[in-house]
Amino acid sequence: MTQSDHSQSPFMSSNVLFTPKKSNNEEKKSDNSSTSVITDPLSVVPKAQLPIEIIKKLDRFQTLLKIFNTVTGKDKVAKLLKFTFEILGLLSKKYDISRFFRGTKNIYDLLECPSFSFDPFKAIYGGEKAQIVKTRDFSNNYVTKFFESAAKQIGFFRHSLRFGLSYFNSVELYKQLKAKKSLKNVFVNINEADLVLMLEVYYNFVDDLLYLHKMNIWNNKSFKEKLDKQDATVWYYQIIYNLKVKYSAYCDLNDQILKLQIERNTLLKNEDNMIEKIDHNSLIYELNTLYKKLELVKLDLYRLVCDFVADSIDVFDLKVPKGTYSVFSLMSAVFGFKKFYKDNELKK
Repeated sequence: MTQSDHSQSPFMSSNVLFTPKKSNNEEKKSDNSSTSVITDPLSVVPKAQLPIEIIKKLDRFQTLLKIFNTVTGKDKVAKLLKFTFEILGLLSKKYDISRFFRGTKNIYDLLECPSFSFDPFKAIYGGEKAQIVKTRDFSNNYVTKFFESAAKQIGFFRHSLRFGLSYFNSVELYKQLKAKKSLKNVFVNINEADLVLMLEVYYNFVDDLLYLHKMNIWNNKSFKEKLDKQDATVWYYQIIYNLKVKYSAYCDLNDQILKLQIERNTLLKNEDNMIEKIDHNSLIYELNTLYKKLELVKLDLYRLVCDFVADSIDVFDLKVPKGTYSVFSLMSAVFGFKKFYKDNELKK
């Protein structure tokens, strides 16, 4: 799908929001003559004439739609939901949160509003069974099972998004090694990028084997336990490497900002020089850009630290309170989604 396919979302169509409802005769005429639903061009409100608050909300919504249209965005949202449900499942075992679902109105009653011309549960289940479904007793055990099942299914969805990366990364690794032209050069001229990609390929193969186990393609308990350990260990190495890369980027950005601030302070002492005033304006723009990049790097560092703590539990078999892994993983998901959201905002 090309970039132009994502430029206009059907959910953000100005035609739907601002076009008045037409009569049946007008609809028939428009169906025969044109596919457009606009009857009066003046009835469409230009975006520039909308209040600033609405424009900001629309921009945020467009950014979210853009995120949801990417595989990485779907993974970020799924990670947030997965560990949120895991924590809610753990809390429901300790506290009775089922009371929020027991009352005169429940979640199913919310669907019975005047805008519906039929009962959806009656249409699906039939009369008597629909009443049984809607009056289900939401016990705490039922709520716990729901959260645990939801977390498990979302985890499987995330794994499905990753499945098959071993092939593409293997092809990329083959191209990199082939460019060295001889087997001797492969071992002599191997660099950091090659080693990182090799690690990534190994992780992908282990991850794909674990996915096939979830699909019941193979079943060997001892082999599966070894793969789980390998999966956690390789991911641990990747986290450490990324921490090193992001910390280096953080230090480099700080150095660049410091140099520009010194240069800016020097230029401010010569305000009478017009050329230096122009340079000063460009420095302000460059500083703002660097500060935005620095914020993204910080969010990446926070995310990686949370991943490091969470994966340490699996790698070293640490005895920690139940839910510790989920809490740090949820924090990582929040930082990761925030960074991805801000990165998409900057690309506008």
